[in-house]
Amino acid sequence: MIYTYLGDWIRRQKDDIKSGVDGAAEKLAAAEALKKRLEMILEGEAPYDIFVRWKPLGLQPLRSRLQICVPNIYIS
Repeated sequence: MIYTYLGDWIRRQKDDIKSGVDGAAEKLAAAEALKKRLEMILEGEAPYDIFVRWKPLGLQPLRSRLQICVPNIYIS
């Protein structure tokens, strides 16, 4: 994800900046910040190391089978 989808998005935003598209610089800054955070998660650097809690299937909430919590990023 870091180097495929997000990498493509970053390249598109750089192209949009060259083309003068409004808002491209802000999108690029946000995407590069996200890339940096995802790389820290990939490396397992604290506090970005991922804690995954598994429960037996019968005890898991119906809407969420796996919860991954990272500071300021919540994926259910």
